[in-house]
Amino acid sequence: MRALATAAALALIVTHWSERDGWFVLGVVALVLNVAGIAGKLLGPRLAESRPAAYHDGPGRQDDEAADVHDQLLSDLADLPAVAAALAEAPEVWRQVSYLDDELDACAFGELIEFVWIETSPDREWSIAFGDEVKPYVDLDVDDPDPLLEVLLAHPLVSDAWHEDREVYRAVVEPAMTVEEFAALGTRALIAHHLDAVRRLDGLEQR
Repeated sequence: MRALATAAALALIVTHWSERDGWFVLGVVALVLNVAGIAGKLLGPRLAESRPAAYHDGPGRQDDEAADVHDQLLSDLADLPAVAAALAEAPEVWRQVSYLDDELDACAFGELIEFVWIETSPDREWSIAFGDEVKPYVDLDVDDPDPLLEVLLAHPLVSDAWHEDREVYRAVVEPAMTVEEFAALGTRALIAHHLDAVRRLDGLEQR
């Protein structure tokens, strides 16, 4: 339909080019609107791909519930005292531990946290998710026990935690837990996960 409308708009512009009358103006407006609509339809999915799937509204999530769900980049929380303390425990530079067929340079942890999302919601199911940029520096195929889950579950305010999707970990927390506390906990869990992957990789290389 948009293609037909665009063609009709072009026809109006061409046939009324010399007069530059109201039909010409209508054709220009229609052309601009249709081109913008086509561009939005093409670019929309590409913009959404940069974030983990868990951060798109799921089929069971109502609009009023989605309004109460907040996700923030870990880098945006880095100045909170508890989060800053947790970040200070991490290696400054992270080495690649997965997707080893494509060799990547080591990456500063300060850059990786720009692709880690912390999500909070009223239903007490909070999550940690990673963008594609983080995946080579963690092992998302690790068998149980997963160090990331172990750290989450060791916290007294976390009653359950699981690896929900490939790039998403979810935890059930008590209402008393703050975003700062959960972000700090998630940071320590991520660090433990990476360090465990490094140890296992070193063990394989020494055999």
